[in-house]
Parts: sequence; structure tokens; C-alpha cells
Amino acid sequence: MAGSYTYKTKQGVVRVVRVHWLEATDKGKIRKHQDFKGYPGETVKDFNIRKRDLEIEYARGLRRPGQVITVKELSERWVENHVVNLSATAQRGYRGSLRDHILPVIGHLKVDDVTDLDIEKMIARSRNTRFDGKKAKPSSSSVGKHFDVCRNMFNYAVNSRSIPIQINPCQKGMRPPDAYFEGNIIQQHQLETFVNLIKDSRHFVSYWVGLSTGIRRSEILGLRVKDVVPELAELSIVKKLVYVKERNEPGVYIHEEVKKNRRMGQGIRTIGIDPNLSLLLKDYLEEKTLERIEFGLRPVDGDDLLFPGTIEGDQSTAYTNPDSWSDEFRKRIRGSEFEGKIRPHDMRHTHATLLYWKTKDITLVQRRLGHHDSRFTQERYANKAQPESRSVDAWSEITQSISQNNLDIIESQNDKENVN
Repeated sequence: MAGSYTYKTKQGVVRVVRVHWLEATDKGKIRKHQDFKGYPGETVKDFNIRKRDLEIEYARGLRRPGQVITVKELSERWVENHVVNLSATAQRGYRGSLRDHILPVIGHLKVDDVTDLDIEKMIARSRNTRFDGKKAKPSSSSVGKHFDVCRNMFNYAVNSRSIPIQINPCQKGMRPPDAYFEGNIIQQHQLETFVNLIKDSRHFVSYWVGLSTGIRRSEILGLRVKDVVPELAELSIVKKLVYVKERNEPGVYIHEEVKKNRRMGQGIRTIGIDPNLSLLLKDYLEEKTLERIEFGLRPVDGDDLLFPGTIEGDQSTAYTNPDSWSDEFRKRIRGSEFEGKIRPHDMRHTHATLLYWKTKDITLVQRRLGHHDSRFTQERYANKAQPESRSVDAWSEITQSISQNNLDIIESQNDKENVN
């Protein structure tokens, strides 16, 4: 059981969690307690999270007074309290990173003894070790993901305030660069090749929506028929498909309203679409209506999903499985120049990057992508290097008229030389 109290300091109000427990002695059970002080100015939200974590840890016997735990024990606590609430795919990835990359290097260390040097050792080992039987060295993206798992685990320790650690040893600047963010987009001259690869897929229209609008996979699969107005060349992002999992319960996909997020999202928004996409969506909806009539089903309704997973059943909930959607994408580009370089999410990066290169308007790109802060958009896309061929083409376009004059000058000079 945990209680709380506060006291004032010059730096601000300090909130304290007091945990009570019964300890067995020769004279019977004695009630004892231990205080866990917060930091000055701690928000009520952070305080409540810390208090809840302490109650859970003491109730489950995961924590005892004065106990200094190892990284392995921290990982077990983190998995039990946090990771189990993630999707099954994310859980597998997190557990694999802990088992194969993190715990073999720092699992035996006490959490307050881990330094940045230990984290660098872990990164070095991950760069040179594979556990899936392949001979090639792991990509920088894979190594970065193992680092992210480690950083998230130590963030949990810092935020819980019940573990003797004040600073996360995994500093952001230590993260290996992610190969996917090193310019892996579909270049303008590659768009035709890419379209030819995906044009025969049953998800072609949804892939083209992603490439033409830059919206996320969850937003594409959450689109409803009434969210698209081809006549007005508009598309509204109102709902998205998300994975929800409660503790000890199987996870399910649900459609929830797009919410405003301080880090990434503007929330519900409406964006314009180009005439080609408007025409494509109009034809797609007409064909979908005819298909349903042919099968003796009710006509398309505004609340129906734009890209359902099946033609039968309730079309407002018959979602397309996101993993199948992504697997189909990877299958289509297999054996091409895009294999191993382009993910489904990179259609979003492609749209944003090419749009910025063309307009040089970061605010326009920010609103289109739904980012809350233009600084995030600036950091992600404005600093991405353009291919050398674009600089050549741009300069050629600038000097086109001058170049023609230069050719005339050279011809004139040649004529004079011939006369002489």
C-alpha cells in the first residue's frame, strides 16, 4: 500500500511516495515504511505514474526496501509492466533485442553502474553479430532498433522513480544512424518503375493514395467512403486503424479518431488531392459499387471502409490487416532495385521529400503530413540531400536559354575561322 505527502523547498514542491509493508519478526509482523522522494517541480501526472508503479512492484514482490536491481531484473519488470501491452509483433522484437543483444552484454550489471561505455560495447557487439543465420552484417537500422529498446527500458527506470537511477545511460546522440533515413526514397525518375511493380496488386489504389498524399498506413486503412470527395478533390483524415491490447487479453484492431499529438499529429485534417488521384478514386468507388451489386449485397455506404479486407460482412469494421498490406508491398518489390531499401512508410517520406524539393515550403509539407511542429518536419526532410542529377538538371533548366546563345556564339566563331 502506498500513501503520499508533499513539502516545499526553494526549488519547488517535492512529492513523496510512502510505501507501507508488513515485515515478519520474532515478535510478529511489524508495519514499516519507506519514502521515495520525487524531484522539485514534478508534475502531478508523473507523480501518479511513479506512485502506481511502486504499488505494483511492491504488491508483486518485484521491489524491496534498499534493493539495487540488475539490468536483467529491470528488463523483467519492464516487460511485465509495459511491453506486454504492445502488439504481438512489437513484443517479439523487444524480447529478441533483450535476449540476443542487450542482456548478454549488460544484463549482469547493476542499473546504477551502467555507463555510456557499456552501451557502446553493446552497440559494437550488435554491429558484428547476427542470430538469424544470415552471413551479412546487421544493418544500421537493426542496430538502431536494439539501441531504442535499451533506451526505452532505461527511460522506464528513470520515470518510475522507484529505481536508483537518475540519468539514462543511452544518450540520443549515441544512436547508430538509421539506414532508412539516409535518403532511401523513391526518386522522381524511379516513380514509373515503382508503379509498374505495384499496378497488379489488389492494394494498388491504397498504395497510390499513400504515395500521392503522404498519409500514414494507419490513416490509409482507416479511411471511410465519406472521407473522400473526388468532386472537390479533398480527402479527410478522421479515423485511423490502431492495435489495442489489454493485459492478458488478445489484441484487436479498432478504428479510433485521429487525436492531436504534441509530438507528431495535428489531429483531424483535410488535404487536397491531385486530379489524377481524384479520377482514380472515383473509378474505384464506381467499380466497388458494381461489384457489391453483382454479389447481391447492399450498395456502398458512407461509413464503409474505403479499403475493406473483404467484400462480405460489416464493411465498416472489415479492416485490411496492416501486416498483410505491408507484406504484399514487400512481395511486389522483391527482386527489384527497391528491395531491402524501401518500406511502405517510405512512400510517405517520398511524397514529403519530393514535395519539399519542388516547393521549398516546409509549412506546406508540415500541414500535408499532419505534423504538429514544423521543426520536426524541417529536421526530417529539409536537410535531406538531393541527388547530384537534380542539381545538374536544375542548372541546365536555369541556363537553357543562355546555353542556346552559347551554341550560336560558337557557330558564329567557327564561321569566322572558316572564312579566314
